[in-house]
Formats: sequence, structure tokens, C-alpha cells
Amino acid sequence: MKYGLNRQIMFLVGLLELFGAIICHLLFDTWKDGIPAMVTLLLSDYVVSIDWELLMSSIRNIF
Repeated sequence: MKYGLNRQIMFLVGLLELFGAIICHLLFDTWKDGIPAMVTLLLSDYVVSIDWELLMSSIRNIF
């Protein structure tokens, strides 16, 4: 899907969505409601930690 935005702007949009979702969970959910989000965050951290260099090289290619 094409939005007409360059990769840097799409990266910033993704960051805003990520932090917006985290902030909404912190403000509006009880900790029990946030368990699925915490599990997803932990699993995402694990996936990123497996190949950190690949992730960083991908980000460098965007900018």
C-alpha cells in the first residue's frame, strides 16, 4: 500500500503509533488488562535482540 510519504516520515508515524499505544495502556488500563500488551512487548524485545545488527542496518538504510 502506498501512502505517498517517504520512509523517514513513515518511520516517525510508526514511532508515534508505538508510543501512543504504550501511553494509552498506561493511562487507561489496569495492569491486568495490560498483560497481553506486556507479553507482546517482551516477545518483540526478544525478536529484536536476536539480530540487533540487522535491525540497525535497516534503520540506517531508511535514513
